[in-house]
Amino acid sequence: MVKCAAMQPCYLPWLGHLRLMALVDCFVLLDDAQYSKNSWHNRNRILLSDGQVAWLTIPVSKDGLSTPLSNVRIDVEPHWRRKHVQTLRHSYGHHPRFDDLVEILNLIESGSQIFLADLNCDLLQLAASRCGIPAKIEISSALPIMGQRTERLEGICHYYGCETYISTPGSREYLEADLFGVNSGLQVAYMDIEFSKYNQKGLSTFVPQLSFIDALANVGWDGVSELILSNRGG
Repeated sequence: MVKCAAMQPCYLPWLGHLRLMALVDCFVLLDDAQYSKNSWHNRNRILLSDGQVAWLTIPVSKDGLSTPLSNVRIDVEPHWRRKHVQTLRHSYGHHPRFDDLVEILNLIESGSQIFLADLNCDLLQLAASRCGIPAKIEISSALPIMGQRTERLEGICHYYGCETYISTPGSREYLEADLFGVNSGLQVAYMDIEFSKYNQKGLSTFVPQLSFIDALANVGWDGVSELILSNRGG
């Protein structure tokens, strides 16, 4: 049974993004979805060296309210890449698996991406590769599929011969409202978004809902793979 999923590419996303990729045979990055200001598209949460939560935000420029992610340009301000890398080095430099961040840091600091979606997709593809996720990763803007919302998702599923669509629970309401899969014969399953806690250096109380970077610095790529593959729903 062929399984697929689709999600908008976010900056240094949470572990759930990687778990969803690990659950399916084909994963489509919705790079032409509408950009949302001050969303996960261009920012995410990390822990500073003192244990406080902070946001890493990519400065962007866009045209109009309905700009698709694929057309959102990374701001030409030259120092944000260096600042993000410096913040990550300062925050996680003494963590047990900091060395596993090197490829991510290099991609952020030395990348030449002009568009936000390109950087996000490159980071996700790197993470998927290092976690050993075998799913075929596709970019939606390159697909010959029209339609909006669930109509387009159904088109994507049929294009890849998908029989089951895996989603996060947060999408259940609009998928059910749009009768997703009812007339197309697609099955829909929702993944488990609960994750085992891992040791966060220097903290006695676990801080959830962070970028996967936090887990990576604490438990490394092997540990991240175990986290996303354990207790999987779908």
